[in-house]
Amino acid sequence: MKKRIFVDTNVLLDVLLEREGFYYDALKIWAAAEEGKVDAHIAAISVNNVHYVVKRLKSETTAMVAVRIILRIFKVVPVDSEILSRAADFHDKDYEDDIQFQCALHAKCSQFFTRDPTHYDSSLMAVVPPSSFVP
Repeated sequence: MKKRIFVDTNVLLDVLLEREGFYYDALKIWAAAEEGKVDAHIAAISVNNVHYVVKRLKSETTAMVAVRIILRIFKVVPVDSEILSRAADFHDKDYEDDIQFQCALHAKCSQFFTRDPTHYDSSLMAVVPPSSFVP
């Protein structure tokens, strides 16, 4: 059975924007997802957030290419009223982070990959930096 992991938006952006110091660790996760070695999940809100950031920093065309690639590789966890309510009830430091975390819990992922591990409750799931990824 494949490992079910969750990928935070910042990890996607690390690859798409080739962010120095973060790109190669994030790329290992991305490649494992693309090769089908792991079931990599993302929150639906990650798609529009990626589009927004890439469009602002690159172009509309580049942003739409990024969206299409992400939708092909990653399993998208829908954000519905149940997820939003759980995130609101759970509200920790950042509502958007709480939405991401609730999506990961909903998808029954074993690991949550993010560059901001202190933003999440690691008692509910392993919250780890991309540098810790092992397929």
